[in-house]
Amino acid sequence: MYRSGPRDCSDLYTAGRRNNGKYTIYPAGSSGFEVYCDMSSGGWTILQRRTSSSVSFNRYWYEYKYGFGNPTGNHWIGNDKIYKLTNQKSYQLRIEKTNREGSTYYSRYSSFRISSEGDRYRLSLGGHYGNAGYNAMDANTGHRFSTHDQDNDGSSTFDCAEKHRGGWWYPDDSSTGSTSNCYSFSNRVATGSYDYTGCTWYYFANCWNYDDRPHYKCDSYDGRNNCKCCRNKNPVYETTFYSCGYSNLNGDYSSNDYRGIFWKNLHGSDCGITTTTMKIQPRQ
Repeated sequence: MYRSGPRDCSDLYTAGRRNNGKYTIYPAGSSGFEVYCDMSSGGWTILQRRTSSSVSFNRYWYEYKYGFGNPTGNHWIGNDKIYKLTNQKSYQLRIEKTNREGSTYYSRYSSFRISSEGDRYRLSLGGHYGNAGYNAMDANTGHRFSTHDQDNDGSSTFDCAEKHRGGWWYPDDSSTGSTSNCYSFSNRVATGSYDYTGCTWYYFANCWNYDDRPHYKCDSYDGRNNCKCCRNKNPVYETTFYSCGYSNLNGDYSSNDYRGIFWKNLHGSDCGITTTTMKIQPRQ
């Protein structure tokens, strides 16, 4: 039975609620469910939060549909809930990311909504701004959600959700996959490696042209113009002809390679993302 009440955390904020915490909201077409509200910044509804490895995000389709975890900690609110929320009003999306060194970055999208399960929760995003350095979800907009048991990424031979260990809006990006041996996991030419701040860095031969490195940030060079790349710096898993995009906030928390959480070209000395938050608020 559907009930009336606050439709999101913004409604609660407008009604005078100011404490961060769990609240029950009643989006249109919903009988109500619990969410975590960030009231300190004006009433944002939290969709996703990750702060530790205590909750696995390598889940089945139905788990992403209904949600998992606890709103006060690591959780995914559920695609059905996100659908109900984002189709009742026009929302903006804010994504916050903290790296291992404690630096926090944000990306903000002027609009955000997903379609119904029948359309596989297809993603729609508006304009981007922020200090994270790259619009890493631009490649995801217009694409369907995938999990390891529901492969909707557009490739008949490659399962991005299985490779990246988490559900996400992986793009059909076969036309932009790198053909350079330097950046293909299967054909990588590493001429040496060393450890740096918990990362393993690799040298890649003859990759000094920026256009030749679309899936890794070339952080510095040696005296022979060989690119030095942190292994888990923007670790997009790819074959010679297939790429899974430039972001995944639902990867394996403990992995420092392509299976982990990543966001292309995140500013700072990023040796892994340790916290993420996805939250929405009605557009101003």
